[in-house]
Amino acid sequence: PCGWSFRSILHTRAGKIWIAYADAGLDLLDPNKGTFKHFYKNKDDVNNYLSNYFWSLFEDNEGNLWAGHSDNGFNILNQQTKKFESFQFPDAATGEVYCIHIGANGLAYLGTNNGLWTFDYKTRKFIKHYT
Repeated sequence: PCGWSFRSILHTRAGKIWIAYADAGLDLLDPNKGTFKHFYKNKDDVNNYLSNYFWSLFEDNEGNLWAGHSDNGFNILNQQTKKFESFQFPDAATGEVYCIHIGANGLAYLGTNNGLWTFDYKTRKFIKHYT
């Protein structure tokens, strides 16, 4: 949509296109089906995502979408359940997640405005490495 400031675009292995906006949530375009869906958090929304201010997108090996945002955390859209999970850093000052990468060891590496963190999805534990 015109006037929105986008931060990241991800083309998935399944051919879908995700767009992350700095102030307007997420968009999902499926060119194969000709469908479009907008994800936007509002006070009455029952979806489990924390923010409308997204910075980064990443697709893991299972096809799940990781979306880093400005509200001290990130969301994961599980492709099996089609539901969002929300995760927040234990340090409230961490802020924005600018980049996400999953290493060969299975850990998520999260580049933030307050240093590098890793996140173990299996144990749900964060580790701060650098500031």
